[in-house]
Amino acid sequence: MTRYQPKTAAEHYATADFLLRQIENDFCQDIPPETRMQKAALAQAHAVLATSPHGEPAVEKDDRHPVFYAADAVLFARQDGVWHVLLIERGWDPHQGKLALPGGHVEPGETSEQAARREAEEETGLGLAGIPMRLVGVYDKPGRDARGRYVSVAYTATLSGAALPVPVAGDDAARAMWLPLAAAAVEAKRGGFAFDHAAILADAAVLAGIPLP
Repeated sequence: MTRYQPKTAAEHYATADFLLRQIENDFCQDIPPETRMQKAALAQAHAVLATSPHGEPAVEKDDRHPVFYAADAVLFARQDGVWHVLLIERGWDPHQGKLALPGGHVEPGETSEQAARREAEEETGLGLAGIPMRLVGVYDKPGRDARGRYVSVAYTATLSGAALPVPVAGDDAARAMWLPLAAAAVEAKRGGFAFDHAAILADAAVLAGIPLP
């Protein structure tokens, strides 16, 4: 036998009223199996109604906090023997006006590496097709982002060429620029980087074998 499942508040109340009358009629009599099933359904209806503030079927509450998935790109290039890193200036809070690595949310249907490449292209205007990227690490320390629980996967790549490609700021970047690593190190020491991007930059430089000043 298929058990009837009331779906609306009206159906719950109608079922409860019918079953209450049925149980009263069966009082002091042998209760057949069908009625025992009805009593079980009544108990279920009462439980649902008791836990729903507006009479509608209660929905189980998920009290877990969301975790956001992001990716960042650390791009190095060398000009006249001087190592540079590609940075943006954040256009809005949190950390408006501070330096940051190109990066952002991982979209549905893409990997974190694809997201890092896409975000770097959107925020700096540089084409990164065919440039190999290496995994730097996963950054998931609680509190690293004031907007919530963010987990970021960072990648790095080294661009070749005699001249630095000219970046053009886009998306949420107010500016995009190549900064000499010596200047970036100074900014990092004085707290000029957003989030934990100074630490990501340092890790990427070690991975790439580039000495930090």
